[in-house]
Amino acid sequence: MLKILSVISLKLYKLKPFVMLFGSLCLGVCVLSLLNFGYFKSEILLIPSLLGGLWSALFSILLSAFCVVPPVPGSDVKFFAKIKMRLLRGIYYLLGTTFIVLTLVVILISFKFSGIWRAEY
Repeated sequence: MLKILSVISLKLYKLKPFVMLFGSLCLGVCVLSLLNFGYFKSEILLIPSLLGGLWSALFSILLSAFCVVPPVPGSDVKFFAKIKMRLLRGIYYLLGTTFIVLTLVVILISFKFSGIWRAEY
């Protein structure tokens, strides 16, 4: 699991500026929609901007957290270095499991919010 998340993170790391820009844009639209400013006087863009911000935050976590995963310790590594690497890998494993659960939660929230948005507008 860690290797797959690390490979995905390394291959897509070039998209990080675009993800941050998209997240900032979604946050700006959300704030302007809440403040009823200018074109955003109706709340029609509030749910899509919230969903875009959630997905952007999740993708940003993927890109920044899993770009450097410690390798599996070999037999030539000293005892305390091996313990340190295993503890770090354990923390990354917990982070990876949390990330996968968060992804499932955001998928469910996306379906629920999309249904609400589609029914209302």
